[in-house]
Amino acid sequence: MAETCLFVESSESSSTKHEDPSALTRRLTPKKLRTPEELEAGQLRADENRAKLFSDQSRRCAEKVKKALEVAKTAREELEATVKAKRELLDKKLRDAEMRRKQYLEASRQSAKQHSERVNDVASENNRMKKTDMLRLCAHIQTQCWNADARRSRRLAMRARRASNLSLSKSSPPLSRNRSEDQGETLAQLEREQTAASTIQFFWRFLYVQKKFLELGLSVENCLVDGFESTKLKIQRFEAVRAAGVTLRLLHSHAYLLSNDEARRLAKLFLTSFVIAAHPEHVLDNPDSGLEKSIADSAKSLLRCLMNSKEDPFSCAVKARALWTKYRVQFDEWERNDRERLITGMIMDYIGLEQLKNGVEERDSRTDGPSKAHREPVLLAHSPTKSFAVWSSQIEKRQNKLKKALVRIGGYNVLQRLEEALRTSFSQEIKNSNVSEGATASSSLSGENMPQVEEANSILAANLLNEVYAHEMMIDLATFLKKLETPRSYRQMLEIAKRAFRDHFQSLLSSAIHGDGSNQQAMVKERFGDLVQSLKMKLFSLLPQKSNASIDSIRSNLESSFDMELIEQMLKHDAFSARDMQGLLSVVVSVLKNVQAPYQDEYVDRSMQVWLEQLEEVEKKIGIEGLSATERTMHLISSMFSIVCEILDFIEETERSIIIAKMKILAPIVQEHGPEWERARFEQKINQCIINEKLPATRTWLENSMRLIREQFVTLNLHAVTTGDKTALENVLGAALVYLIEQPHSLPIEEVPEVLRLDHERIFILQNDLQRLSLLSALDLILRRFMSDKTGVPVAFDLRSINVCLKDTNAGLEDIETQLFMCVHDSLDNLESEGNADLISLTEQDKNFLRSMLRKAARLEDPVFSILKRRILESLRKQFLLSPNNVTDDYHLRSLGLSAIVQDFHDMMNELRKLSSHLVKVHSQRLLNIVSNIVGYD
Repeated sequence: MAETCLFVESSESSSTKHEDPSALTRRLTPKKLRTPEELEAGQLRADENRAKLFSDQSRRCAEKVKKALEVAKTAREELEATVKAKRELLDKKLRDAEMRRKQYLEASRQSAKQHSERVNDVASENNRMKKTDMLRLCAHIQTQCWNADARRSRRLAMRARRASNLSLSKSSPPLSRNRSEDQGETLAQLEREQTAASTIQFFWRFLYVQKKFLELGLSVENCLVDGFESTKLKIQRFEAVRAAGVTLRLLHSHAYLLSNDEARRLAKLFLTSFVIAAHPEHVLDNPDSGLEKSIADSAKSLLRCLMNSKEDPFSCAVKARALWTKYRVQFDEWERNDRERLITGMIMDYIGLEQLKNGVEERDSRTDGPSKAHREPVLLAHSPTKSFAVWSSQIEKRQNKLKKALVRIGGYNVLQRLEEALRTSFSQEIKNSNVSEGATASSSLSGENMPQVEEANSILAANLLNEVYAHEMMIDLATFLKKLETPRSYRQMLEIAKRAFRDHFQSLLSSAIHGDGSNQQAMVKERFGDLVQSLKMKLFSLLPQKSNASIDSIRSNLESSFDMELIEQMLKHDAFSARDMQGLLSVVVSVLKNVQAPYQDEYVDRSMQVWLEQLEEVEKKIGIEGLSATERTMHLISSMFSIVCEILDFIEETERSIIIAKMKILAPIVQEHGPEWERARFEQKINQCIINEKLPATRTWLENSMRLIREQFVTLNLHAVTTGDKTALENVLGAALVYLIEQPHSLPIEEVPEVLRLDHERIFILQNDLQRLSLLSALDLILRRFMSDKTGVPVAFDLRSINVCLKDTNAGLEDIETQLFMCVHDSLDNLESEGNADLISLTEQDKNFLRSMLRKAARLEDPVFSILKRRILESLRKQFLLSPNNVTDDYHLRSLGLSAIVQDFHDMMNELRKLSSHLVKVHSQRLLNIVSNIVGYD
C-alpha cells in the first residue's frame, strides 16, 4: 500500500509539483473502496445523467431546428411579398403605359379626325368655289348663247325688213310722191322692227326664266312636296335671287329705273310668292278669307301663268305682268296693315309694362310697416323698394327693346304715337284712381286667404332675388349699387306723375276754396287723409324690423299720433288745427332723426323750423280774415299739403341712402361667405332637378372654347389645370369667357352655361361692349385716315361723345352721325386755331362719304370693324393665357389701332377677371373635373 502510494506520488509528482497543497493532500489521501451497490447506484445515476444530458441536447437541437425553420419561413414569406410587390408594380406600370398608349392613340385619332374634318372642309370649300366658278362659267356661256340667239333673231328681223323694203321699193310709186309719206312709212317700219326685236328678246328671256326655275325646282307642285323649310332654303339661293331679278325685268314696268336696293327688294318679294302659294298657313294668319286669301290666289295665278309651257308665252307674259302688279299692290297693303297691327300691339305691350312698373311701386308704397317683417329677405333688411329695383331694370330693358323695334318697323314718328298713348293711359289712370284704390283694398282683404302655391312662388321669388343680390354684391359692389339707382327715364316719368298728382290736387283745392261745392271739399279732405296715411306707412317702413325698447316706443308713439280714424273725423268736422299738424311734424322729425345719419339732423331741424313758420303764418292769416271753419280747414290743408309732399320726397332720399348703407355693410360678409352659400344653392337646384347634374351647356361651352384655344395657341401647355392649380383654371376660364362674348348674337337663357345663369345679363352687356369698342375703334381709324387725306396732317380725335352716344340704348344712327360730324368740326377748328391748316370745311361729298362709312361699320360690313374686333379678342385671350400676371401695355394697344378704347379695354379685362375668379371660388371642383376631362393627357 505504501508502495502504491509512493508509486502514485512518484508518478504524479511531475504533474502536481505546481498544484495547491490542499489539493495534493486530497489526492494523496487514499480513497475508500465502493461497494457494488454503490457502484450500481452510481452507474444508474451516470446513466440518468447521460440520458438527461441527451434529452437536453435533443431538446436544444429541436428548438434550434424549429427556430431555423421559422427563420426560413419568414425569409420565404418576405421573398414572396417582395416578388408580389415587384409584380404589382410592374403590372401597374404596364397598365399606366397601356392607358397612356390608349390616350395617345385617342388623342392621335381625334387629331387625325379634326385634321380630316379640316381637310374635308377645305376640300368642300374648294369644291364649292369650283362649282361656283363652273356655274358662273355656265351662266356666262348661257348668256353668250342667249346673246347669240338674240343677234341671230335680230339678223332675221333685219333680213325681213330688207325683204319688205325691197318689196316696197318694187311696188312703190314714182319718185314724185310726197317725201313726208316716205318718212312716215320709214319711221313706222323702224318701230315695227324694234317691236319685233324686243318681242323676240322677251321671248328668249321668258323661256330662260322658265327653264331656270324648273332647274331650281321652284314651282308650286315642287314646293308643296318639299315642305316649308326646304322652300325657304331654295328661295334664299343666289341662283334663285338672280333668276328673280331677270323675271323682274320682264314683269315690272320701268325696271331699268330701279335702284339696286329696290330691285333686290322686289326680287325677294317675287320669291315670296312661291312660299305663299305653296304654304300660305306658315306666312298668313287667315289665308281663307279677306285680303290674305286674295294674296294667296294672286301668287298662285302669277306662278301658274309664269310656269305655263303649254300656252303662248306672250299671252302668258302679259297676264303675268298684270298679276304681278296686283300681287305687289296687295302684298304692300297687307304688309302695311300687318305693320300697323304690330305697332299697335307693341305700343299696348309698352303701356302694359309701364302700368306693371307703376303697380309694383304702388304696391310697395302701400305695404304697411309691421307686415313687412314677415317677408323680409335674408340679405336685404326693411327696404320698401327692394323687389322693385331689380324688376324695374328688367322692365326698362324690355321697354328699350320695344322702342328699338318700333323705330325699326315704323320710324321715329311712331315714338310720338307712343308718347301720346302713354299720356292718354296716364290720364285715364288718374280718373280711375278712386276705383283702383277700392279694388286694391278689396284685393288686400282677399289676400289673407292666398293659397299655398302662391306663397311658395313668392318664397321662390324672394330666394331668387336674394341669390341675384348676393351674386352681384360678390362680383362688383360699385356696379351693383349703380344699377340700384333709379333709372333716368323712370325718374322722369315719376316726376311727371308726381307733378300731375300735385297739380290735380291743387286745382281741386282751389275750386274747393273759391267755390261752394261740398262734394269737392269732401274729396279734398279724403285725398289729404290718404296722403297722411301714405306718410304714416312710409314712416313705419323706415323703422328697423328688430324689436327693442326704443324702437317699440317710437312705433307705439307713431301709431298713437297717426290715428287715422281720429284724423279723418277731425278733417270731416273741420276740427283739425295747425297745432295738431305741429304734433304730427314733431313725431315725423323724431322718427327721421332715429333712422337717418347724424349729419342730416341739422337739415331736418332747419326744415322743421321752416314748416312751423309756414303753419304760424297760415294760422295768423286765417285768424285775421275771419273765415268759416270749412274755409279755415281748406287753407290749412293747402299749407299742410306742400309740407307733406316735401316730407315724402325727403323720405324717398332717406330710404335710398339707407339701402346703400346697408349694402355697404353687408358687402364684406357676403363676399366672405357668399361663395359657399351660392355653391349650396347650386347643389339645391341640382337636387331639385332645376339644373341638369351633367351640366351639358357648361361642358359644350368649355369644349368649344378649349378647341379654339388649342387651335390658336398650339404650344400652350394646359397640364397645369389638371394639377388643380386655381390660377391656371381661372386663366383658362377667362379665355373661355372671351369665347362666350365673341358670339354675334345674345344667348337665350337655356343655352347659357349653367354656372353662368346668374350672369346672363352681364354676358349680354359684355357682348354689347365688344361691339361698341370695335365700332368705336373702326370710327377712330376711319376718321384718322379721312383727316390725313384731307388735311395732310395727323389728327387725334376725342370720341368720348360718340362713346356716350353708343352706350345710350335709345340713340339711333342719326344721333351717332351728328356726333361724328361734331368731332370732325372740332378737329378742324383746332387745326385752324393752331395754324396747322388753312380754312377747311366739310363738303357734301365728304359728309356722304362719312355717312356711308358709318353705315357700313354699323351694319358690321366694314372689314376694318372685323379686323379690330378680332384684335380685341386676341388681346384678351393673350392677356389671360400668355401673360396673366402682367397688364397689357397701352403702347401695344395703340399699335394695334385700339388707341380710342384703351381704358375701356382694361375695364372689360377687369370685368372678365372678376367673373372668372368668382367662378373658381364657387364651382372650382366641377369646372376642374370638366376641364381635366377635356384636356386629358398628351
